[in-house]
Amino acid sequence: MGIAEVVFKGSSGMKSATRLIGSGYSSFVSGKKAYSLPYRLQIENGNICNLRCTMCALNVMKRKKGMLNLEKYKQIFDTIKPAYVNLTGYSEMILNSDIFEIIKYSKAKGAFTKIDSNATLTTEERARKIVESGLDLISISVDGATKETYEKIRIPAKFETVINNLRNLVKIRNEVKGKLQIHMAFVSQVGNIHELPLIIKLADEIGVDQINSAFVTEYDIKEYRKNKLDNVQISELRKYYNEALELKDKVKINVNIDSVGYYIDKIEKDEQKNLNDAHCYLPWYSAYITWEGDVLPCCYFYDSQISFGNVFQTPFKEIWNSPKYQSFRQALAKSRNGLCASCGYRDDFIQEKFKKVSKFVPFSKLITNRSRF
Repeated sequence: MGIAEVVFKGSSGMKSATRLIGSGYSSFVSGKKAYSLPYRLQIENGNICNLRCTMCALNVMKRKKGMLNLEKYKQIFDTIKPAYVNLTGYSEMILNSDIFEIIKYSKAKGAFTKIDSNATLTTEERARKIVESGLDLISISVDGATKETYEKIRIPAKFETVINNLRNLVKIRNEVKGKLQIHMAFVSQVGNIHELPLIIKLADEIGVDQINSAFVTEYDIKEYRKNKLDNVQISELRKYYNEALELKDKVKINVNIDSVGYYIDKIEKDEQKNLNDAHCYLPWYSAYITWEGDVLPCCYFYDSQISFGNVFQTPFKEIWNSPKYQSFRQALAKSRNGLCASCGYRDDFIQEKFKKVSKFVPFSKLITNRSRF
């Protein structure tokens, strides 16, 4: 089950339904214009982190460092009123002193709320705050199933501490019968792909709700190419992936590793440099807003390589359908270029929904700018 499907099933209320219809129609048409404000927002809680992970763009980021405070968050949220808000940026959530108030505010306004964490600082007291905040979904990044592998990637985190903190979070959630969804995230790369089956077993043993794995990307950082899966023998990749697939029906938790299989298929066909068949609808239903207010297409543009404007200087409604945003959408509907060409994001869940619509209502294909449905 992909994140989009988790959010789709977890969303409720008139605002969510109305925004979903508008964003869904905009995404299906995939034209220059978005016909409603975004269903989803990724609002960066900051770009300060206590780790220096070997594949993270924060290591080379040049823009100003800082954290989003509650007042600025309210200003952004109240202007757009998203149905789903992802409070993840290039930071560790606990380092933002306003994060729990930000989460509570989002929930009070009726938004499905998600955040990512490395869990290095999730003490028992903080774990209780996370559960009690009303947060809908937390994703804990664990890029290794063993101490040796994990600590080579997530520097200078301690494997035992993270796993213990994660166990405590699950335990506390279960004790209070909380509704918080707890996921583990595993970025598959050269240094850890051999542990893909092991991380599924570990996640199941800990008792999280789902394990998600995506393939590592290089952004526009040449030295990060060494992390990519195409540097591993294809026979080895197939072996680890097939072992992981066999576990899907044997474990209690949900296992979402389809994107890894997709990329392995691309490697076999020698098409890993071309991901154009991976549909992306983000610019029609979502936006990424930095802690300083810059509106970006998504988190992949880590250094504001493309910025459509600043919400503290220009009304978001003007930015959302500005000529620059419309040109970006028009280009993406045709093919992925620039940074987008190497991105691993895939809107599979949304694409499957659209396929059903176009099959049931054939003439609907006449209103879309997508060539494949």
